[in-house]
Amino acid sequence: MKKLKILMFCLLTGLGLLGQQQKNSSHSGWEARLNVGAGSFSSSGIPESRNQINFRQLNLNNTPEYKQESRNVGFCYELALYKNVGSRIRIGASVNFFRDDDEYLGTSDLTNNIESIRADSLQRMTIYNLQSYANAGFVIEYDVFSAINGRHRLSLGLATGPCINRTPDRTEFDQFADNQFIEAPVSGSNDTWYITSTKFHSGWYLMPSAVYGLKIRRNHFLNFSFSIAQHWLSSSYSTQILTENSSGSANQKQYSVFSTQLKLGYSFTF
Repeated sequence: MKKLKILMFCLLTGLGLLGQQQKNSSHSGWEARLNVGAGSFSSSGIPESRNQINFRQLNLNNTPEYKQESRNVGFCYELALYKNVGSRIRIGASVNFFRDDDEYLGTSDLTNNIESIRADSLQRMTIYNLQSYANAGFVIEYDVFSAINGRHRLSLGLATGPCINRTPDRTEFDQFADNQFIEAPVSGSNDTWYITSTKFHSGWYLMPSAVYGLKIRRNHFLNFSFSIAQHWLSSSYSTQILTENSSGSANQKQYSVFSTQLKLGYSFTF
């Protein structure tokens, strides 16, 4: 959150330099951009899975604790379309994707595999938070510096909108429980409900960024960008009466994701 405040301050400071910069001699109406790069993120507030709780309790002195909310590194992708509304200001829409690539490789087939929990959970972690997110929102970008010949530009941007949570449901099978699942704290019901999985819900995001653009030919740019983002999301337990075809939910909890992205991009104006 401290880094987010610092970059937001830089954004506001840059916007205040409107009257101090050189004018760009040419600009086109629209700009399309594709960015690809590396990103890292850390989450805070996701409850431990039953699999992690059991593994941690049984292996306190044998193996280091696996932290499901540790930092992860992987690829990130972004598509954006801007409309010039002035010599220095662009507004538009962007779509940004990132996920936990390290844990997805070779482990996604174990996400809801109860048999693997029975066989392996005493020796290794079986269920992971395979986090994956897509941001789709409104974006505004302002050129704090633009060379007279249009070859170089430095821009500050801000994107915000819904964050689509693509993290798969997490199985909460517990081989040490009497019915293999933990009872859910459901009141006002004569039936016994059990926690069977954790579901991850969408939320929203705020992403400031800094972009350097280098014109490589007429109407074509090579872009280098650095972005940080704060995401506000939630999770909840899915519940079920084991003897019936039933479903419910309980105990929705907020959690957050902080991400950084360093991307190389190509854009063209038209």
